[in-house]
Amino acid sequence: SFKYVLYTHLSAAGRSLDARRRAGACGLMALTETSDGLLVFGKRSQYVGAFPGHYHCVPAGNVDEPDLKVILQKELEEEIGVSWDLVQRCELLALMDTGPEQGHKYEYVFTLKLKISADEVYRRYQSAEDKKEHDAFLFVGRSARVAASSVPQVSSKEFLSRYVMTDVARRSLKLFEARTVHCRVHAQAVQSVGLWQQ
Repeated sequence: SFKYVLYTHLSAAGRSLDARRRAGACGLMALTETSDGLLVFGKRSQYVGAFPGHYHCVPAGNVDEPDLKVILQKELEEEIGVSWDLVQRCELLALMDTGPEQGHKYEYVFTLKLKISADEVYRRYQSAEDKKEHDAFLFVGRSARVAASSVPQVSSKEFLSRYVMTDVARRSLKLFEARTVHCRVHAQAVQSVGLWQQ
């Protein structure tokens, strides 16, 4: 049961168990990027069992069925009110160990690119089915502000240095940024040697 997962991965007594005796828990989350380039993070509410007050990737959930896409679809709809037809791209970024904070359970980390803006995501969140999971949403971008958007937002530098978030969300954001920079540098190098095809 989920209570056993909470015990074996999030309590002091459970974390002292040998890893082989813990529940075989696995989570899933997505770094969700809006069409205007902002990432969506939710501040976990006081009603959730783990990490209230921490920012975490949205959507996120437990792997409770074999088809990960079905879980992502369900969580995206519940937490943000966004249907799967508004997802432009979905990619697996990593399978990460959550570290000691969550008892070393595994977490599939996806990236989702949406077809809609941060303003539209925020509007949909306001009427989402599962409003008790998050107290607030925050949109994170590479620069300080996206002028055309009125949603609550910060730069990734400020977010990483000033906000409380789960460790796996922090490491995932850093990995996402490193991959994005690497891809941009690679594209510039290819273009500079004349291999880029328009």
